[in-house]
Amino acid sequence: MEPLVSVILTSYNHEQFIGQAIESVLVQTYTNFELFIVDDCSTDSSWEIIKAYTDPRIIAIRNERNIRIEGWGLIALRQAKGKYIAIHHSDDAWKPEKLEFQVEFLERNPEYGAAFTLVDIIDEEGNLILDDRNAYSEGIFRQKNRSRHEWLNQFFYEGNVLCHPSVMIRRQLYNELDLLEYGYAQIPDFMRWIKLCLCQEIWIIQKNLTKFRVLKNEMNASGNRPDVHVRSTIEMYRILSLYLKMNNSEDMLKAFPETEKFLIGTEMVTEYVFARLCMDHPSNVNKLFGLQLMFQLINDKDKSKKIKELYHYSHMHLIDDTAKYDIFNVCDGSYISNSLIRGRIYYHYGNGYEAKDYFQCEGHYQSGTFKYDVDIPLKVIKGGRLAGLRFDPLEGIPCRIKIVSFETNILATQLLPITLSSKKAGWDEFYNIDPIYEISGNIEEIKSFNIVLEIEGVHLKEAVQEQQANCWRLQKKNDEILQKSNEALGRLNESEIHRIEMIAQLNEKNIQLDDVSTQLNLKNALLRDITAQLDEQNVQLNDMQIRLEQSSCLLEEKEKDIVVLENVIEKAKTESELLRSHIEETYKSFSWRITKPLRFVKRLIHK
Repeated sequence: MEPLVSVILTSYNHEQFIGQAIESVLVQTYTNFELFIVDDCSTDSSWEIIKAYTDPRIIAIRNERNIRIEGWGLIALRQAKGKYIAIHHSDDAWKPEKLEFQVEFLERNPEYGAAFTLVDIIDEEGNLILDDRNAYSEGIFRQKNRSRHEWLNQFFYEGNVLCHPSVMIRRQLYNELDLLEYGYAQIPDFMRWIKLCLCQEIWIIQKNLTKFRVLKNEMNASGNRPDVHVRSTIEMYRILSLYLKMNNSEDMLKAFPETEKFLIGTEMVTEYVFARLCMDHPSNVNKLFGLQLMFQLINDKDKSKKIKELYHYSHMHLIDDTAKYDIFNVCDGSYISNSLIRGRIYYHYGNGYEAKDYFQCEGHYQSGTFKYDVDIPLKVIKGGRLAGLRFDPLEGIPCRIKIVSFETNILATQLLPITLSSKKAGWDEFYNIDPIYEISGNIEEIKSFNIVLEIEGVHLKEAVQEQQANCWRLQKKNDEILQKSNEALGRLNESEIHRIEMIAQLNEKNIQLDDVSTQLNLKNALLRDITAQLDEQNVQLNDMQIRLEQSSCLLEEKEKDIVVLENVIEKAKTESELLRSHIEETYKSFSWRITKPLRFVKRLIHK
């Protein structure tokens, strides 16, 4: 029977976790799967641990050189036989029921292209992370289900909120939707989610069936490191072009209801609308993409004419727009002075922050500081019991912020940095382009607050270099620790490999014992059948014995009767002989008496 699920487990230098990752697949309650383990030329003992497993469902593949994230795709998918592809990583783990729930859902719902699960965040020791030590534990993967258009809106405004090792996708979609592209290293999964949602519904099974491990020192592939931020920015710029496949007003309106103002009668230039969405987006990446797209549209004769006709937008407006955004930080943040900054206040009522749930606030420049006076709108207060308030002071440039004051209408509240890169001398430094603060305390009682900030731009290059230096220092320290522990780890790994080999041998022995036990059970069953047949035959023999004894008694009686009969016959014979003799004598006597008169008669007649 062909496997219904092909599990693809990617491995690279996770010797301390790869065994757990493999075991979490082998103990699945759903068993009709094949497991591809693709090791990307690990330099630790990962490959030796992988080879120690002898389960026939495992297909182990080792790359001769490191080919990064997307390399596993073509290697494993060429050989995969399953109807569904489940992605797994060597530092994560699954709960036993994961595949069972996903297969059951996708088999019942053919209109869905992929099924995800909710996630437990764990540390390197496998313990649940329940506090807010990192971005993952803030609930980024705790998502409700949405339509595919709502997901496209979520991805555009909030980015990736789905967990890659939790997904199961229909295999045919990898080819139909071109879900594998070379060149991505940070967010290839995000690219896949957008391609899926452009034409397929997706579903999150509302059970924590995946264990996502957060490594120390931001060593996850998506960790908070300068190289990750820079690379993600480039990849995001390319991914935005996927939205241009929404080339009709119906899809655009479903994904972005706020674009209804661009529907003129029944006409809409969707490319222009998306360019406007990007230019209004707080991210500089989106702004740059929007401006680039607008350049293309303005230089297309037919589209430029239609845009001017519907929206009164011309090349002159584009020239004005290109001066609005310091996308490349040319002014190094100095333009912040003597200006007004527009920020956002996001809110939620217990289900997490949504891209649509916010209101704007303004920071007015006064004597070297920016002051935000914020009144919570009545519609927000009446909307429900507030469970969260988030303050996004500005977007678009790396900066450092010092909180001069923070006051609310109640006591015991704090303003806590969430996307902080580092903290120095009272300054919160943000190397990304999205500084975020969380307002903590008795949120539901807050009606208003004011914040005074000092804001300075920073050189992104210097910030990245400093962050890289910090990473290198941490890496050097880690290398020293690793060097000291390598021998111990080596011995432990040898012991682990030996233990795994012993377990494999024991499993083989157990299988053999199970076979012998099965054969013995069959033979015992056969013996029981034979015994039952013999018992039945013994009963029949006893019945025959009784009948024989009865027949023997009857025979003896018959023999006695025969003897009596023989005696009677002998007596009858004797009497018969006597009678015959008497008859003969009588006959002779009678014959004489008859013969004499006859002679006399004959003589008389003759005369």
